Amino acid sequence: MAERSELIKTMAIIAALVVIVGMFLFIMNNRSGAGSLTIKTGDSELVLDFSDNKLNFSELIGMLLKGEKYKNDTLSILRDSYGLYSKDSDLLVDYIRRQQGDSGISRKFRELLVDLRGPFHRDYHNYHDITLVEVVDAINSLDYDHEVSVRFRELKDSSSGIFEQRGIDVDVAVISAEKVLDGNAAVCEGSVYRGRDLLLLNPSDLRKTINVFSRNSFQCIKPSAGIEKGKPLVQINPNDAIKLFGNIIFKAKEQAILYPTQSGYSIAPILVGN
Repeated sequence: MAERSELIKTMAIIAALVVIVGMFLFIMNNRSGAGSLTIKTGDSELVLDFSDNKLNFSELIGMLLKGEKYKNDTLSILRDSYGLYSKDSDLLVDYIRRQQGDSGISRKFRELLVDLRGPFHRDYHNYHDITLVEVVDAINSLDYDHEVSVRFRELKDSSSGIFEQRGIDVDVAVISAEKVLDGNAAVCEGSVYRGRDLLLLNPSDLRKTINVFSRNSFQCIKPSAGIEKGKPLVQINPNDAIKLFGNIIFKAKEQAILYPTQSGYSIAPILVGN
């Protein structure tokens, strides 16, 4: 309450000052010659000299900012009425803190934060947009014993987080046994699944699985830009297809769930659940 009363008092003083100066200028405008206006508040005294019925606004502000008494009052009215702050004022930081997130000044400050410029410039730390591919290089450049590096290895070993093992929906085509031998498969040339063990599951009966090695490849036609890509295609021979789907008449493409392993690893699947 004391601060509020002081603010009201300050604003009242400035308002009265503006009224007095305005009245004095009106009087001076209706007569010729120079004049001066002396304003006293307690022990403070402010003298305004007018020449040729004119007073430069910059001079007026300069006079008001000379004495500590009028300086504080003037800065208060400029801040509260017009949103003008001294660039080194702590109150400016508080004003920025109360900004809405979608305001222009908020966006500019976020840009400075991302770029580490202005008040956010520092040599000992970097911020990254985690959605950028470059963040992978930043993580890879960490020391082996860095706490982030250790945590990533823990996530990888437990197959959790971004390393969680998830099945991939794929199309399965059946081709002749002469082209793909039993226990083998063919994938698109250049596929990330080439040269790896693949566990294929029947989505209609998860008890039916086969383990094949993607030894072979075939030429895939890449779709044009703007055309939605289809599911990855895996080719197996009829013998493995019967193990996976049963003794059925095969369609042009069957559906399966693929679990790829890391290069150099093999699969020993264990079904969990009912």
